[in-house]
Amino acid sequence: TVLLSTDGLSLEQRMCLPLLCDLLLSMDVESDDGSCIPYAEMSRLIDEATVSTDASGPLMYQPSAMQIDCFGIHFAATEENFGRAADLILRALFNSKITGDRLSSAAKNADADSTESLRDGSSVLHAAVQVLPTIFGNNGESSLSNEVIVSLFGRRKFVTFIADEYSRESPRHRTRRKILQLFSSSLRSIRAQPADKIFVQVAARDPGK
Repeated sequence: TVLLSTDGLSLEQRMCLPLLCDLLLSMDVESDDGSCIPYAEMSRLIDEATVSTDASGPLMYQPSAMQIDCFGIHFAATEENFGRAADLILRALFNSKITGDRLSSAAKNADADSTESLRDGSSVLHAAVQVLPTIFGNNGESSLSNEVIVSLFGRRKFVTFIADEYSRESPRHRTRRKILQLFSSSLRSIRAQPADKIFVQVAARDPGK
């Protein structure tokens, strides 16, 4: 598990986190020699190096214990594949490149998922539980935790805006450039965190290893 601090990101940048969680392990990755590994090939390599878990493979997620300023990458691998898996995950984190096509696909999928979740009472209740402490607590402070931002209610409007923008028959190129710049700046800010803001946890099923 790799935990990354987001306390240096602006609110606008943190609004990108839900889609970054969807995108980070499925984007084109630049190799050391300057060549590009297409996202489909990168996803295949990661799938081959990791093993399925309860979360169905590598997962970007919001840690409940550090929900205010962190998000995490969790993956599992066999002992012989662990080094390869870790290398691929870190390459995806630090060398991936956001493109309009990948952002469009992620936003449209997330928007469809959100629409479906809004029809499910348990999903709506869970989202309400996430945001109620912010609405009624914090002595009226306006700061939003990552937990609220990635919740169904927190991400819905922003994700829908991006999905709609990339569905327009007449593209607004300036708006799309600004969206890509925002996501790129968010990713750069995460990558620029000092070493003491990146936490790595390694666990083995066999306590002797």
